[in-house]
Amino acid sequence: MNLCINPNCDKPQNSDSNRFCANCGSELLLTGRYRVLRQLDSCTSGDTYEVREVGSDICKVLQVLTVDKPQVVESFEKTATALKAIDYAGIPKVEANDYFVYFPRDKAVQLHCLIMQKIEGLNLYEYLAQSNNSHINEQLAVKWLQQAVNIIQQLHNHNLLHLRINPSNFIVKPDDENLALIGFAQPHIQQSENVTYKPNIAYTPPEQIHGNVVPQSDIFAVARVFAFLVTGKDPSKHLDIYEPTLNEPSPNEKTWRHYASQISPKLLDLLDTMMDEVPMQRPDTDSILKILTSQQAPFIELPNSVKPSLSIKWGKFEINFLLSWVLATITGVMIGGLIGFIIGFVTEFMVGAITKNVTIGYISGGAIFGLITGILVGAAQSLVLHQHDYKYKLWMLATILGFTIEGILSVLTGYGAKGEMIIIPSFAVGIFQWLVLLQYVRRAYWWVLVSSVSGAVGIGVYKGVQYFLGNAYSIFGGILGLVSFGLITGVFILLWWGSNETKKYSKISIQSN
Repeated sequence: MNLCINPNCDKPQNSDSNRFCANCGSELLLTGRYRVLRQLDSCTSGDTYEVREVGSDICKVLQVLTVDKPQVVESFEKTATALKAIDYAGIPKVEANDYFVYFPRDKAVQLHCLIMQKIEGLNLYEYLAQSNNSHINEQLAVKWLQQAVNIIQQLHNHNLLHLRINPSNFIVKPDDENLALIGFAQPHIQQSENVTYKPNIAYTPPEQIHGNVVPQSDIFAVARVFAFLVTGKDPSKHLDIYEPTLNEPSPNEKTWRHYASQISPKLLDLLDTMMDEVPMQRPDTDSILKILTSQQAPFIELPNSVKPSLSIKWGKFEINFLLSWVLATITGVMIGGLIGFIIGFVTEFMVGAITKNVTIGYISGGAIFGLITGILVGAAQSLVLHQHDYKYKLWMLATILGFTIEGILSVLTGYGAKGEMIIIPSFAVGIFQWLVLLQYVRRAYWWVLVSSVSGAVGIGVYKGVQYFLGNAYSIFGGILGLVSFGLITGVFILLWWGSNETKKYSKISIQSN
């Protein structure tokens, strides 16, 4: 059998002697070297084939990208470049000339292609199905976990994330029974795109479901795979025991652990930590390997560096983030407040005159003031968060809504009449931003308190400058108050997230069965 890879060809089967497709006329001998033997998998963004080089008995895997979007193609190319540079036993090898662009005869679409080593063996589903036991023992779990984390570390060192880790993509090699990871070069396509590819939700961390990915996203998936291996309970079928909040009153109850009686509590603790809902609470690859190599099960200890702690390792990333955050807050509030004040004043006058109701005019003016201030602050803060890989969706919308409510309250209560509103995105903003943070961090309710206290401190600084230096220094006091607000909120964000998510990664997604 000789297959045509033209996605528009409705009769791709050809005889081995054909050089061109009998149906569409596309060339069958890819780059003059490879014949396509059979299709292994297909999804909305590409197809996977088994190929063999002419004159060789060794089969390889061909990944074909059928989506011709610049961003997706760029991700595919970066994947190919990285895999060429990686030489590791648990990762498929890619040769120098095995990335190419193929043009079918109809030239309806150009196909980006990547050929890589085919790793033979059983995937983890097949391994458990064929073994005498429904789960693995602790010795094998520690051995394989070390191998899996080493593989992930190799990817992360080359700025790649896997993002589709599940038992189907781990292969047990028959020669040494070591693990390998497969399924590369299937680009990640966000749900907002016209073309989508759904991940295996049971092995997907919560932040990835919401469109945010960090190195710890792969850590979560690895741990979920090993929780399956030691329990024999596939999360795809038994998600309730891994996420008890789905149907249990006690979210702290780790039901899945009840099915792993052969595993020491300390190894289970490590897997639990790797599956933490909050990415920054999960250990990185170095920490996990240090645990696994320094102490053998069942004497696995979690070092303090892995346990949650309120500390910041100050480096270039942290300082850059904090300065950017403070600057964004100052410029957003000052510029937005000035524009909002002018337009709000005009709106207050016009609406009051039209409705002949002073109160409605006040409310309209306050709402416009808060709306415009919120737009500038939300846009500036969202930009800083995005640049530092804290991709909080709806942050800008939450900030706008909070400021709008604050603007209305300021005119109804008289608060802000002397300039306090220019300084304090306080309680209402904290409430709306808390609703966004709920998706990403544990104990997000603290943000409401932090936002309110920061606002109060900002007002205190502003009033203090006026009191000691006089009204002539009001602008200086306002800026100093905003600096105080930005420092407190910025430091709190860093306390939440730490410094382990600072590197930018190319998003790679891979197929899962």
